[in-house]
Amino acid sequence: MPNSPWIADPSGTTATTFHAFDATDRRFFVRARIDTYTDHLTFRIATRIPSTGEKSAVAPDELFDAMMTHFGRQVGGYPAAIRGIWDRSDPDFATNLDRFNAALAAGDDEPTAAMKTFTGRMAARYNYTTVVFGVTDPPTGPPYSKANVYFKTPA
Repeated sequence: MPNSPWIADPSGTTATTFHAFDATDRRFFVRARIDTYTDHLTFRIATRIPSTGEKSAVAPDELFDAMMTHFGRQVGGYPAAIRGIWDRSDPDFATNLDRFNAALAAGDDEPTAAMKTFTGRMAARYNYTTVVFGVTDPPTGPPYSKANVYFKTPA
């Protein structure tokens, strides 16, 4: 993309993977892959370091859109599901989990709370609005320290 602040990494980009980074600071990136067995997309976008307050020149939604455009072109359509793997073990990547737990604490049910996260908002832009939960920790309910959430298109 000409004049874009992000650059696709050809060494990590194939039909089923996508790697791109901030052209001014490689600490900020997107890494994504489609599991060819399940047709689920998993990804990690880093555009902010909460512990230091540093931010990327690239907006996270721009990287998400680039990732989806790549997969839409490469595999002949979007994947069956977007999988969110939210885990407290890495605080710099706990933003989705924090927002999910905050929405639950405010009274939202789990699907509504999941849609209020970055992953949920971006998934909705591509019509992935059905929420299915996988493993959660603890399994008995919020607040969660880990949650696997699948965003799917309506049946």
